Amino acid sequence: MPEAAKSTQVSSLPRFQLQRDFHLAQHKRRVHLAIVPENVTIDDVLKPGYWKNVAAKLAPFDIIEILAEDGTWEAELRVTRCEEQWAKVVVRHGPLQLETADKPETEASGYTLKWSGARKWRIIRDNDGAVIKEDLPTKGAAQVELDELLKKLPASVA
Repeated sequence: MPEAAKSTQVSSLPRFQLQRDFHLAQHKRRVHLAIVPENVTIDDVLKPGYWKNVAAKLAPFDIIEILAEDGTWEAELRVTRCEEQWAKVVVRHGPLQLETADKPETEASGYTLKWSGARKWRIIRDNDGAVIKEDLPTKGAAQVELDELLKKLPASVA
């Protein structure tokens, strides 16, 4: 065989091994989504006991996508080992900060953006505590709504 032909050859796995170990990913692992409460951190979800209520649904190689319910961060985990009451996971990607995890801030405008759990982000008027708008999915969306509201109000009211 000519020298040039030898250098361009690529070695491959033996046919039997390739057939045995080559699969569509969705047939060998599952992807789960866990929406975690606002006070849960990446360190919390890395503890094997955190998964005790769902460990029976997990298997090695599964992927768990983590999304903080307040929209502030996300991460992706890989299950490496699990039993009925625990799951050992490692970080594949993240954690990625999506929004700042600020505590409620009072704007100079007299309004506060506040995370309210089931009601998501709210815009609250400071002087009387009235909820102006709720169910906003992210803090950024709440800020956009507040900015639009302030544009519509006369300067003396805002």
